[in-house]
Amino acid sequence: MRAYVDGDLGGRPSIRTAAEHAKLSPSYFARRFRQSFGQTFSQFVAHRRIERAQAMMVRSTSSLCQIALDCGFTDQAHFTRTFGGVIGSTPSRWRRSAVSASLKSGAMGTC
Repeated sequence: MRAYVDGDLGGRPSIRTAAEHAKLSPSYFARRFRQSFGQTFSQFVAHRRIERAQAMMVRSTSSLCQIALDCGFTDQAHFTRTFGGVIGSTPSRWRRSAVSASLKSGAMGTC
């Protein structure tokens, strides 16, 4: 299931298509998915999008708007709302902190 979701994060992964892949009805798939993963399909997709965005924010200099679009968010505002709900911080604040921490740990490793 992760492969299907990760392969379509930039698009619109749907519960209907995921259920078809699993050869289950959408309602049964939704129930089983929640039992197995402890969250709804849409929550799972949102978390995977945020994880991909975090990796992109640390590894690239792309704008937050571009990262949002590349990860399947409709716009930067949607990305910011979702990111804040999942992470508890704004994307720009998180990025500054993560990049700063990465630079500090990289500098320490060269001594």
